Amino acid sequence: MRQRNRLIANVAVMLLTATAAGVATGETREAVLEELSQFEQPALWFGDKAPPLTIDSWVKGQPVRDFESGRVYVVEFWATWCSPCIKAFPHLSELQERYADNLTVIGVNTWERLETQELIRERIAAFVDRQGKRMRYTVAIDTGEQTSDDWLAAANQTGIPCTFIIDQQGRLAWIGLPDNMDAPLQQILEGTYSIQDYADGVAAATVGEMALARTLRELESGDRETGFLMADVLLNDLPQAGLWTRHRLVQTLARSEKIDVDEEWLIDAATSLCEETKGQFSIMFDTLAAAYFASGDVDSAIEAQNRALRDETDQRAIGWYQMHLAEYEAASARDEAE
Repeated sequence: MRQRNRLIANVAVMLLTATAAGVATGETREAVLEELSQFEQPALWFGDKAPPLTIDSWVKGQPVRDFESGRVYVVEFWATWCSPCIKAFPHLSELQERYADNLTVIGVNTWERLETQELIRERIAAFVDRQGKRMRYTVAIDTGEQTSDDWLAAANQTGIPCTFIIDQQGRLAWIGLPDNMDAPLQQILEGTYSIQDYADGVAAATVGEMALARTLRELESGDRETGFLMADVLLNDLPQAGLWTRHRLVQTLARSEKIDVDEEWLIDAATSLCEETKGQFSIMFDTLAAAYFASGDVDSAIEAQNRALRDETDQRAIGWYQMHLAEYEAASARDEAE
């Protein structure tokens, strides 16, 4: 509570200062919270009837013209230039074989960087043939990208691989990466999956991500006082802003060279995240160290960075943390030399 009160107090001081200087933001916490809570549902949403597959070239397996009632479908968009897509081929094949009686997996090739549709068909057919047993499921080519528009674009999906699961009633049930689909797929096949619960979770996460983007945009190129009010509301009042969304906000501000950050506000925010997570995540201390360093408190930055390193076991994270620590220690050495 102490940290939260200090955060609010610091933001209030900034807003009062801005008002005294003649800067009329016209913002209140309630108005900002309402703005950040807005969610615009995509054209294709969970529970909607799955769009048709407008495919003009099926290169492996039987063409799927309609989604059969009582059967589950996985529609996975991929491209030959996408290494994570290619990595997923054996896993998709294994799922097709494991659930063969109730599941059809369809790999839809899209977004190929080739000049003509004829060349796309020739190259992709040859590519699929070379994969052999790595692709043991139905494969189609979306040469005109109509299916990609009806699925990816309509669902606001901007990258591949992208996997859609269609349930036994022909409804869109899940969207995600192929590596993450096993649990929801099993639940859908068993009839224990809740589309509504998943949709509510995605909506909340989407609101959090959109709120973060709007807040950073305001801080970088808009009104600074309004931006910090938005940041404080996101950190303290927005229920859809999960831990990692809030951490990304603080982390971005701690390391940004574009945003003029109130140092005490930033340190309080980073400290609050460390206290909330009770030392469970070392990256919180890495961010706290960056906040201290941005404020000029090099000794506290070194202490927090060493705390981040203390329990970390991931070698990649350790490498990043050691690089940050070396930066802080070098700054400390320069300060002592002066």
